[in-house]
Amino acid sequence: MAISQLCLLNFTYLSVHEAYRASLWNHAREPIAAPLISFSRSRSGVIFSMPSVGEDLPVDYGDWLPKPDPKDRRRAGVLLHPTSFRGPYGIGDLGDQAFEFLDWLHFSGCSVWQVVPLVPPGRKANEEGSPYSGQVKRPLMKDANCGNTLLISLDERVKDGLLEKDELPQPIDAELVNFSAVADLKDPLVAKAAKRLIQSDVELKKQLEDFSKDQNITRWLEDAAYFAAIDDTFN
Repeated sequence: MAISQLCLLNFTYLSVHEAYRASLWNHAREPIAAPLISFSRSRSGVIFSMPSVGEDLPVDYGDWLPKPDPKDRRRAGVLLHPTSFRGPYGIGDLGDQAFEFLDWLHFSGCSVWQVVPLVPPGRKANEEGSPYSGQVKRPLMKDANCGNTLLISLDERVKDGLLEKDELPQPIDAELVNFSAVADLKDPLVAKAAKRLIQSDVELKKQLEDFSKDQNITRWLEDAAYFAAIDDTFN
């Protein structure tokens, strides 16, 4: 069989499409070439055949291509802190807006949601709610694993039965977050919901107990609570 009728191509260096272009070049040189062009992949020793010009590709043509590793695929995403959602009470939180945003990410083909720290933010003068200047940045601090309580959704706590709907404040439509005002609004309600949870006998209470007994949690949780209480009390 003539060399122009059989091309053995090393798949280590050439892709399927490169091999197909090689077959087109051979047909242009010798129109009487055999109808199939063959090539091999040196690593597996498997022999593949390509149709001649004008013929349909085999049904399993897609299976010939190397399978991409999902971990190596290119991904797209959005950098957005949850406080930037248009929340109902002057700040974005992990309520309906967060779930709607996740649905949008999925619909648009994004697979990454990047956020800046979700730790307790700075609430003192000139800190303006920054997660980079809160309790997590102060000496001997223990709560790098703690979350920002302002991100707790009040509406979700109503669904949990920890707050009554008539206890919720009037909605606030704001372009910018006033962290001091939001804290004065949400902190008492979050504390009320937490107290009711501790005194309740619902499934969520069991989840809280299981969480607090986890050895990966207990090693920082109590110290973080003490530190936050002292910091809030003595400013």
